[in-house]
Amino acid sequence: MHLTIDASRLELDRSGESEDDAPKIQKTMVSEEVLDVARYPTITFVSTGVTIQHQTPASIEATVTGDVTLHGQTHPVRTPVTAKIEPDGLSVSGRFALKQTDYGIKPVTVAGVVSVKDTLNIQFTLVAR
Repeated sequence: MHLTIDASRLELDRSGESEDDAPKIQKTMVSEEVLDVARYPTITFVSTGVTIQHQTPASIEATVTGDVTLHGQTHPVRTPVTAKIEPDGLSVSGRFALKQTDYGIKPVTVAGVVSVKDTLNIQFTLVAR
């Protein structure tokens, strides 16, 4: 599997952020300070393997390994996933963590108040119909 994400379309989860801070955080996230979407417009994931742990007629529990390319650097990731087989398609969800500094990104502070942690927890759901 090969997945490409348009980095400029990523949006901040504004829950827990003040109305004043959220736009500043969003602007900083796509700027050259963090994602630098002008130089690195995409984030990619290329799977290198899948190991099935448990399977039923309606779902599959598996571990997916692959490479994430972010900010011009590529590193391996491993994530447990759950695939649900439905009459009209398939949904796959999972989560993994990555460190910004591993990808050459320095965690930033916005407006001297909001500080971004080095480790980001990535949660995803992919739907195929």
